[in-house]
Amino acid sequence: MTSNPTSEVSQQLLTTNEFASQQCCAAQTVRKNMCLHGHHHGIKPIKHPNGRLLWRLQDLQTLLSGGAA
Repeated sequence: MTSNPTSEVSQQLLTTNEFASQQCCAAQTVRKNMCLHGHHHGIKPIKHPNGRLLWRLQDLQTLLSGGAA
């Protein structure tokens, strides 16, 4: 059985709510920073065609470990 690359990629992406909860902040705070500054703490999301923002798990892990995003 082969692995599905699409599912592997989707597991590496977070919704705005998931992204915010990992940082102990409100999802609206993340959306506001994105709207005002184009990023949240230096992390830029992937804009999904349906308008949702998807955030890379690796970028979040780098931020939380003290690295530059």
